[in-house]
Amino acid sequence: MSNTTFEFMPKHITYNYLKDQYKKGNRIVVSRYGDGEYFLIKGKRGNKKTVSRQIISTELKDLMISSVKTKGQLVCLPAKKKINEENLNETENIKLTEIISKHIIKISDQTLYGSGRWRMIDSLRNKSELITNFFLGETLVLTAHKRTAEIAFASMNNIDVFEVPIRNACGEHENIKKYLVSVCDKYRNIIFACGPLSNILIADLISCCDSHLIDLGSVVDIIINPYSVGIPVARRWAGLGRKGDPKIVKRCSVDFFNTLNMKLEKR
Repeated sequence: MSNTTFEFMPKHITYNYLKDQYKKGNRIVVSRYGDGEYFLIKGKRGNKKTVSRQIISTELKDLMISSVKTKGQLVCLPAKKKINEENLNETENIKLTEIISKHIIKISDQTLYGSGRWRMIDSLRNKSELITNFFLGETLVLTAHKRTAEIAFASMNNIDVFEVPIRNACGEHENIKKYLVSVCDKYRNIIFACGPLSNILIADLISCCDSHLIDLGSVVDIIINPYSVGIPVARRWAGLGRKGDPKIVKRCSVDFFNTLNMKLEKR
């Protein structure tokens, strides 16, 4: 049980906080915890043996708990309603997003939490104004869709792509960690899009480098999606569960590259 005084920032406050931190030149480390991470932390989800394509195990549970306790990061949560010390222990009539968020706050002892929904605001409303900052300078992107990402970023010499397995990526944790520790000082930004492994690796790297460590998750799939018909778009991403999904995804991708190219031209 957390005994730490904490603050939870709703999505717009989280978004403005991150913009302000970047503007000030501060290092930004962002991890995101959702239902997949929650069930891995609990070590179970009914009779299922896997969650988020990761094999449920005691070892993985311990890694997930350790990762969320690691200081020096902004842990972002899925709750829509504001969470504070007064309502932290309320259990009646709450949704899964609140259950997840409250459980993680109780076990992690961070002092500041954000909303993971800031990505929606940036991609859908602000033409990737914030996210593109994390692709300026030498950047490494971790994704299961390496070939597509390489095609998408082909014209940008500052962006490298590292492939992670799409299934049981956490089983390769030690090998990937060893590689990242050996190269992380070369990069100003490291972007993670590898599910629960992202959280574990971010915790691993916090004390190993000064890079921005950003868990973008499915946003990377949105950015590179138009470059391949082989990447399925999660229709629940950003509430895009309607017929216009492909058009909105393409628009988000176009906005991202337009904004990024404009910033690169000004450098």
